[in-house]
Amino acid sequence: MYTSNFFKTESGNNYLFDINQQQILNVHPILETIHTLDKDTNVNDIIKYVGGKYPDLTNVDIMLYLKKYDFLTLQGCFAPIDYDQIFTCNVSAKQIENQIVHLDAITFQVTGACNLNCRYCCYGELYDNTHNNTEPMDFKTVRSFFEYITPHWNLNPNDKLIIIGFYGGEPFLNFSVIKKTVDYCRNLESELLKFEFTITTNAVLLDRYAGFLVENNFRILFSLDGDEKGNSLRVDKNNRPSFKHVFANIKKLQAAYPEYFKGKVNFNAVLNKYVPVEEVNNFIFNEFEKIPLLSKISDVGLNKEKIKEYLQIVQPYNETEELISLRQDKSSRIKELGGFFYFNLNNSYKHFSEIVHFNKRKQKKIPTGTCLPFYKKMYITADRKIYACERIGFNYVLGTIDEKVVIDFEEVARKYTVDFSEIKKQCNECYFADMCSECMFQFPSENNIPKCPYQYGEEAYKNHLRRMIGLLEKHPEFFNIVNKTVLS
Repeated sequence: MYTSNFFKTESGNNYLFDINQQQILNVHPILETIHTLDKDTNVNDIIKYVGGKYPDLTNVDIMLYLKKYDFLTLQGCFAPIDYDQIFTCNVSAKQIENQIVHLDAITFQVTGACNLNCRYCCYGELYDNTHNNTEPMDFKTVRSFFEYITPHWNLNPNDKLIIIGFYGGEPFLNFSVIKKTVDYCRNLESELLKFEFTITTNAVLLDRYAGFLVENNFRILFSLDGDEKGNSLRVDKNNRPSFKHVFANIKKLQAAYPEYFKGKVNFNAVLNKYVPVEEVNNFIFNEFEKIPLLSKISDVGLNKEKIKEYLQIVQPYNETEELISLRQDKSSRIKELGGFFYFNLNNSYKHFSEIVHFNKRKQKKIPTGTCLPFYKKMYITADRKIYACERIGFNYVLGTIDEKVVIDFEEVARKYTVDFSEIKKQCNECYFADMCSECMFQFPSENNIPKCPYQYGEEAYKNHLRRMIGLLEKHPEFFNIVNKTVLS
C-alpha cells in the first residue's frame, strides 16, 4: 500500500492523489507509466519504452516528466503508507474530562415509550440491540446532570450557547420533564450562558404543544417518510396509518406560524421500498419548502432471524445527479466531497485562522470517523445512563446518573484506546482508512471487538476518487456548494 494513487475519470482526465502530501494533481498519464517501471531501469531504456507509448512526446518532454516524477518522489510521494504517522489510538482521561468542560450539546431521552409502532424502529423487533425501557425520565435526573455540568462550564467562562435536545421514544409523552427542563435552563441563563432547544418528534401530539414550542423558539425535527405511501410503515399500536393525522398537524403549524416554520423546522425521512428517493424528497419540498434529511433503515444490530423482513422494506440511499443538484448541501455526495476537501486536502479550511495556526497532517487523528466521547454531544437516557450519542448501541455506556453523575474517565479512556487499537489493525489493510467517516460503534463485533465491514482495496479506493472528482468535472457548479462548508 502506497501513499500515492493514480486514477482516471470518465471524462478522460488523469489525476494523482497523495495521502501524505494531501494533494490532488492533474497529471499526464506518463507519470503513471514511469511509476510502473523498475526503479533501476536505465534512463535510455525508459526514454525508449515511454517514447513508444507516447510517440507525440519528444525525448526532452520525457526527461522533463522524469524530473517531475523525481521531484514528487523527493516530496514524499510514492512511499509506503505508514498509518502510525497518521493515527494515534491513545485517548487520555484528561482529554475526555476536557470535552466535558466544553460540552455544548446535551440530548435527553425523556422517555423510551412511543405512541407509534414503526416497523423499522431501532428499538423494535427487527433488532437485537433493543432498549426495552419505556419508563419516563424523572426530572431529578435532569437536575442532577445540571448540578454536575454547571461547575464545569464555569471553568471556561466564555460566551456559551448550549443546545438542549429532547428525544424518545416520543418525547411529548413526557412533556412535564421537557417543560421543567426548559424552565430550569431559563433560570440558569446569564449574559455568558444561553440555551437553545431542539426536539425530534413524530408530530402525533404536535397540536397540543405547538404553542409551547413556538414560545420557546424550539428547533423541530419531524419524522416523516414522504407521502401517505412512503409513510405507510409508521403506524400506531393498532397498526393504523399515522400519516393523515401527522400531516394535518404539521400543516396547521405551518399555517399558524409561517415565519417560525420557515426558520426552525426540518424533516427526517427514513427511506423504504414503497417510494423512490426522489419522490420522498420532492413531496416534502413541495408541501413544506424543506429539503429533508434522508437515511436508510439501519442494519446496525439487525436480528439475523429478521433479515428477510428487513430486506422486504429496505431501500438504499442512491442519489441521481439531478437529486444532488436539488438537495444541495443536504446531499450525501456533497457532504462526502466537503469532508474530502477539509480532511484530506491541505488547502481547505473551515476558518481563516487555520491557515496560520493549523497543520492538518501534523495533527495525528484517531482511526475511523468515530468521535471522541463528548466531543459533539452527550446523550442521557430515560434509565439514567450516559452515552456519547443516540446513534450507537446501548452496550457502550459511559456513565450513569443516580443521585449524582458518575463517569470514570480513566475507564472510558481505556476502553476507547483498546477499541481504537483493535480497529487500527484493520485500518492498516485498508486504502480508505485516512478518509473513513464510519463510526466503529456501529460496526458488528466479535468478542466485544468492532469488526469493520467497509475495508477498501486499491481498486475500490480509486473508484471512490474517480466518483468524487468525476462528479465535479461534470458539475463544476457543485464546487460552490461544497465551499459552503470549507474554504478552498
